[in-house]
Amino acid sequence: MTLDAQSALRKSLDDVTRLQKRQFATRIVVLFSLMICIFWLGHVSESHPVDLQKLVVAAMCFVLVSTFYVAMAFASLQLRMTKKILKAIELASKT
Repeated sequence: MTLDAQSALRKSLDDVTRLQKRQFATRIVVLFSLMICIFWLGHVSESHPVDLQKLVVAAMCFVLVSTFYVAMAFASLQLRMTKKILKAIELASKT
């Protein structure tokens, strides 16, 4: 493998690692947002009389944040697979 290809591969691995760290921080923020939505939905649903408009807004917030959390999990899986593939290419090029 040429020196340019090795440096490009190393740069790609560094970029993936940087993205994983940034994604971890985002996942923590989204998890706390999801917990806040759950508590808000529970609070609104237990209030008497139930305000239907607030209940629908709380449910939609919960659905939106939980969908985003699932998307983040899928992106995390893709990043891990990309990193493993890049590591395999790096190991194969050294032999």
